[in-house]
Amino acid sequence: MLFVEVNVRDPSDFEDKLRVTAKHVDGHRMLHVDGSSVATCLAALFLDIGERTGQVPHVYLEWSEGEVLRRAIHDDDARPVVHVM
Repeated sequence: MLFVEVNVRDPSDFEDKLRVTAKHVDGHRMLHVDGSSVATCLAALFLDIGERTGQVPHVYLEWSEGEVLRRAIHDDDARPVVHVM
């Protein structure tokens, strides 16, 4: 299991690169992402993970699937799978 923590910077500060750092907290693997919006950070992070691994990531959230993924990846089979709880 991997946890993701998003730190929202100034939402008007758009930048094309995210800052991602990895760390261990109490024995848990964590990625820390700095960006201008939670949805954009998560979409970009999981798209990148999918490209690097060649596998479609599965994401479990207590949040509905955002339009960011639908706009970025039109093919449903290539889009990260978001499991809404």
